Amino acid sequence: MKNGQYAELVRFEEMTAYFQSQLIHVTLHEGHLLLVQRGQKLMGLKRNMNMSDLKLLKHYILHTSKRMTLHHDKALVWERVIPDIASENEYLMHLLLALTGLDVLTTESSLSQGSASSRGQSMANERMHESSLLQIVIEHHYQGLKGLQQEIDTSDHTNAEYLLAGSLLLVCFAFASLRVRDLDTSSQHYPAVNNSSQIGNYNLGKPQAQWLSLVHGVTSIVRQSWMELQKSRLRHLLVFNLANDDWKHLSYELSTPFKLHNDIRSAKLSLFMSNAFQAIYNLRTFSSTLKITIAANTKNDDLASSQSPGSDSSGDDSICSLLAEHDQAIDIVEMMYMRILHVLCLRRTGTQISDYEIQSEIEDAAIASWPDLVGQRFISSLNSQTLLRPAHGLSFTILAHLYLTLALLDNIWFFGGTFDLEIQKIGALITQIADVQLIELMKWPMAVISQGQGPQNSIQQ
Repeated sequence: MKNGQYAELVRFEEMTAYFQSQLIHVTLHEGHLLLVQRGQKLMGLKRNMNMSDLKLLKHYILHTSKRMTLHHDKALVWERVIPDIASENEYLMHLLLALTGLDVLTTESSLSQGSASSRGQSMANERMHESSLLQIVIEHHYQGLKGLQQEIDTSDHTNAEYLLAGSLLLVCFAFASLRVRDLDTSSQHYPAVNNSSQIGNYNLGKPQAQWLSLVHGVTSIVRQSWMELQKSRLRHLLVFNLANDDWKHLSYELSTPFKLHNDIRSAKLSLFMSNAFQAIYNLRTFSSTLKITIAANTKNDDLASSQSPGSDSSGDDSICSLLAEHDQAIDIVEMMYMRILHVLCLRRTGTQISDYEIQSEIEDAAIASWPDLVGQRFISSLNSQTLLRPAHGLSFTILAHLYLTLALLDNIWFFGGTFDLEIQKIGALITQIADVQLIELMKWPMAVISQGQGPQNSIQQ
């Protein structure tokens, strides 16, 4: 037996020992990997799982699954149910492994395990390792997407659970991929990966917004199969006990800063609480001013176009419709901000509470549901290739304020640091537009994320 084959066998035996310690027995049957779990339940995969896949699966069980949510009941679903469902369906396992691969690429623990200094390897070898892993991630993601599309084409109520699991894994992948350069999750066509680093704290380039449309697909699946999903193994993922409008009864009290619970140490939450209501007011004020300015300009343009019969006013109509979308998007900002403030207000006194627990309650208010609520016209304005104007700049500024709700949940691995970086990119974009009022509006979200910046936010090179 060659040395390389012997080393691979040793690693497989080590991995088998690990899975056995987790009450999972590993065996090979006709070239396929079989996992026998609790109660001798058979988890058979109709594909070969090589050593890289086994390592990713181990990482998911040990690390990724435990940081997908802050809520206890939902955590059990990610730790136990999702792997079981993925073991029943090949494309779901592809999606699970792809998501885990991004976790390995982007978490602080992965950096410490894979840094050049700890392995005694050169930086060039480190980048080659990173690129190799990214290629594995891309392949799993592509195969998962293909399988999910086939599942959607044959969609009925009997496979609603698979569709929801796949869609959730895909959306989480989209969140995490925002920290990976040149990885466009909106398309099945990916650029070639070279040996340059793909991960890092980058501020240049346009913020990515393609993923917003992806979220709409998940909720459409939920709506179509609501009754079936309520009885499914994933039902706990659909329950948000604090997603309500109770904050409206305390709107006056929430409009002024209040003292947080003494146990809450988060500087991010403190600064958010003290200025959130003012930020909503500032967005509405700028939006109203912009409407007046554009209306005046449009009136002048109409007067000029009356003397030029061949002129086209479709561009003005498009801007006017976008301004209406801005009002709706700011309403969404207000709803999400007030839900967060309501949670913080109710926890001003009483029993001890940690930052982790308060984030769990904020998550339970469904503040991550806003991507499904924003209109398609608003999303399209974020993907526009035309020269940026203040109206488009306001779209990005509103997006930054929405991103802030997710940036507060930095104990969820695919949120932590991800949206800090996206807000920074929006800040750089607004600076390029050079609108003084928009720059002023961006100061507060930039200040909030600066309170929590640290090693977790990015993998430094």
